Amino acid sequence: MTTTMASEPAVRFSGAVKAFGGVRAVYGIDLDIRRGEAVALLGRNGAGKSTAIGLLLGLDAPDAGEVRLFGGYAVLSYRRGARTA
Repeated sequence: MTTTMASEPAVRFSGAVKAFGGVRAVYGIDLDIRRGEAVALLGRNGAGKSTAIGLLLGLDAPDAGEVRLFGGYAVLSYRRGARTA
């Protein structure tokens, strides 16, 4: 079976981990968001919501796992967009 752009998720977190010093901001996020889906991140202060968005936007790189945006690595997708803007 081949994967097409339409069938692969717009956003994919696979075991994403990010720590700052000894503090784990996110630990093992697994999440697929399909094109057209609306998603809300809810949680207490310090739960890792902003860190997850930073990973998604390519502002931070995960320490482990991967984050994909439209099939590419988030940081590369961000940089491509920044170049064309």
